[in-house]
Amino acid sequence: MGVDRRTGAASLPALLIVGIAVVCIAALAGDAAAGGNAPLVLDHAEFVKTIREGTDTEAAMPKPWQSRTLPDLWRSHGMADFGYGWYRLSFALGERPAVPWAIYVDFAQSSYSIRLNGTEVATDVDFDAPVLHPRAIVPLIVTFPTELLRAGANQIDVRLRVEQDSHGGLSKIEVGPRDRLESRFFEARFWRAGLPGALNLAVLAAAIFMLLLWARRPTETLFGWFSALALVWALRGIYVAGDDHLLRALHARLGFASNDLFLGATLVLGCALLLVVVDRYARRPQHGLEVGALAFCGFTTLLVAGMGRPGLEALEAPWNAIAAVLVLLAMRSAVTATLKGLHWPDALIVLGLMFLFTTAVHDALVAADVVAYTPSTWLVFGPPVMLAAVVLALGGRWFQAFDENRVAERARDIERQYREIAALQRRSAVAEERERLMRDMHDGVGSQLMTTLYALERGDIPAREVGDLLRQCIEDLRLVIDSLEDSEDSLASALASLRYRIEPRLAAAGLELTWEVSAQAGAGLAPDAVLHVLRVVQEALTNAVKHAGATRLRVRVDHDESGALFVDVTDNGVGMASIGRAARNGGRGVENMRERARSLGGELDLTAGDSGTSVRLRMPAVGPSAPRGAEA
Repeated sequence: MGVDRRTGAASLPALLIVGIAVVCIAALAGDAAAGGNAPLVLDHAEFVKTIREGTDTEAAMPKPWQSRTLPDLWRSHGMADFGYGWYRLSFALGERPAVPWAIYVDFAQSSYSIRLNGTEVATDVDFDAPVLHPRAIVPLIVTFPTELLRAGANQIDVRLRVEQDSHGGLSKIEVGPRDRLESRFFEARFWRAGLPGALNLAVLAAAIFMLLLWARRPTETLFGWFSALALVWALRGIYVAGDDHLLRALHARLGFASNDLFLGATLVLGCALLLVVVDRYARRPQHGLEVGALAFCGFTTLLVAGMGRPGLEALEAPWNAIAAVLVLLAMRSAVTATLKGLHWPDALIVLGLMFLFTTAVHDALVAADVVAYTPSTWLVFGPPVMLAAVVLALGGRWFQAFDENRVAERARDIERQYREIAALQRRSAVAEERERLMRDMHDGVGSQLMTTLYALERGDIPAREVGDLLRQCIEDLRLVIDSLEDSEDSLASALASLRYRIEPRLAAAGLELTWEVSAQAGAGLAPDAVLHVLRVVQEALTNAVKHAGATRLRVRVDHDESGALFVDVTDNGVGMASIGRAARNGGRGVENMRERARSLGGELDLTAGDSGTSVRLRMPAVGPSAPRGAEA
């Protein structure tokens, strides 16, 4: 049974290769079936270098224009070339196409703005930002109205902003039917971001799994070192295939150099940890060499972080050289172990290390302009493949060390523990919800009922006021019940129920209500957060009815441009006087609203003037924001 499992594990890479081959064949067949409706490939452009200001019009552009062949890399025209420039591309059409067309750009680095026949069709979000942060080079597809095209000559203008120390430039541009270019775009995004991201998430999961194994078996230090190795490579791969959110603090200190610092430091650290893992797998640790490599990585990283760009320029080449040496030393350990026993797990590690080394050499040759530039880095695939080989090798050793009964027993223990954890989580969730309901009932309905009871026992409260108090208790109870509704639009539904109950009271008081609540506002809010929002709206409406002397009320609930949820309750009453009366007569009503806003992580603003009073609650949103202007 153990041999079958090892054979199945070893066959996984073969199955993956077969699956990829089938996908590629299907894609080629689809392209062949599509016929001759192929996109236009524009690989020649006129180029002019500009400055930041005064380049929005052709008359303001400096002359002369230069002829450039795409793809065009700025570093090929100057080692530190950066700034702004225009690319102008032309193509001709016999007639205006009847189907939607699009523009596909494989890379436009660092930031871009695109115009078609003088109309802007795409601009990067941070094109005009003071400083650009490092980020992954992603493909771009721009769909535009066919009305922008015309029979005869057409013109595409690409304004490019290249940041210092980045590999800036523009790829070939393809123009054609949108459905044909979308397949090209999705394929490029899959290989450049989708697949590397998924692989590195799998590596991160492997790091966590190995960390748990090490926690259960502390004497097996190999698991701990492997967890650290997988974590470093996963974070590096996620950063390369994603964005720079991991490095905001470092960017503030080093600017664009933080990108190279992070990549260089994680490369050396990852290779040093790789040597440690392979040595311990081969049972031939080299303590002095391993400690020296780790110490060198830590010391030089701190040194470069303190010195900034000069330190990075001085140590970049030694970093790359030492990383290559560490990989070769790890490969030597794996080859030695393989030659001694000729075990297939050892051979897998050797193959994985060779693949990692090959990808690193390819990217180094690209950086040195020896190999043609490509926006896709091969090294993002090296660590996942190498770590997969290590995992398979460790799995082979695991199956050799334990018999089937022991493995089955461990699996049953883990399954029982997961069931116990799930049961504890369920009980904890029920207990927390019960505690929240009891607290809210005690502070809300319970408190009002006790107040009414004491007043009745003293006999100093009219029957009409007793009815009003009981109605408030019922309304509070309904608010709690509404907040428990389990749906994606629970806030909108709860607010609709509140409106249904309170609108007759407002009409009886001579108030005209305007209700503008987005159907998706607050989607995903927890029940306690929904209840806090409901109570803020209820308190604001109650204050307006009792104190404002208003004739119109307006309730708006939506998401603003930043995605934050806002709740506005405004009236046309007596303004600041209404707030003062609410504070004097209602006691803690206004302060309670502020407390609820703080508990939601938001803020409450009260403003008043001659035209009325406004209560505005603003809080971070949990769910997706709805289109502006949608009403429930």
